[in-house]
Amino acid sequence: MQTAAIVIEFWKLDTFRKRLEEAGVNYTEHDGPVSGTITLKVEVSDVDAITYLVNRANAECMRHQLH
Repeated sequence: MQTAAIVIEFWKLDTFRKRLEEAGVNYTEHDGPVSGTITLKVEVSDVDAITYLVNRANAECMRHQLH
């Protein structure tokens, strides 16, 4: 098991929560490194799978931002 940190802008949090919970990924929320961000600490066994999930969630956020 590895620990990964996902740093996102705060406005993306709801989407990332939803996708992580749907995938059954356990995570904790922490202050981000700069104002307006949050860090999600996740325990992962498959780095490729979490990378895919992050990329999909981020793409979803960007689609919503454009509308």
